[in-house]
Amino acid sequence: MSLKETFETIGGSIKTPIDTFKERLLLSKVIVFDWDGVFNDGSKDPSRGSVFSEVDAMGTNLLRFSFWLKHGTLPIVALMSGAANLIAGELANREHFDAVFTKSINKKSTYIQFLAGKGIDPMNGIFFFDDVLDLGICELGGINIQIRRPNNPLLNDFIDRKSLVDYTTSRSGGSSAVREACELLMGINGNFDECVQKRADFHDDYQAYLSQRNSTKTIVKEG
Repeated sequence: MSLKETFETIGGSIKTPIDTFKERLLLSKVIVFDWDGVFNDGSKDPSRGSVFSEVDAMGTNLLRFSFWLKHGTLPIVALMSGAANLIAGELANREHFDAVFTKSINKKSTYIQFLAGKGIDPMNGIFFFDDVLDLGICELGGINIQIRRPNNPLLNDFIDRKSLVDYTTSRSGGSSAVREACELLMGINGNFDECVQKRADFHDDYQAYLSQRNSTKTIVKEG
């Protein structure tokens, strides 16, 4: 079964031809994840914010390892939230993401400034999103991964008609959708088996990657 068939069989929707996807992925340097509705279903605890799944966290780690094996360097990774989320910060710090942005009302502006500070063109970004506040970033180009939510069919249709998405997951936020999309990107990278085997074996390559990853200091910013 082809990669496209594997993911579309479970209900995912690949909007961009795999060859084009592969070419754009090779040029990608930064991965930014929206938080609410992506790592979770959007529900909040007033004191703690919203949660995440270890399944999705492992997906982000494997994807970074995939990039490291492919390019010899780590991708830049950030979380972005329109609210203050304590747990988002905890995940970012634990996984040694480069940055976490909270209370980001204008996500497009935050995204542009972040990438500009790293000298990266938005066309070389990967963005995981789910809702209206994220669409300004999707318009910038790059690779856009939509976390499916079937109960907003008009928004889904709008996103499709405007060609703002490259892959829509089969699952919704909080149901391992991040992991699903990370595995797709690893598959397109062509090193999924190598990543999994080396992680399972705690291979020297994985240890070298982990050492470099863990030296990353997470920056936390508002706005």
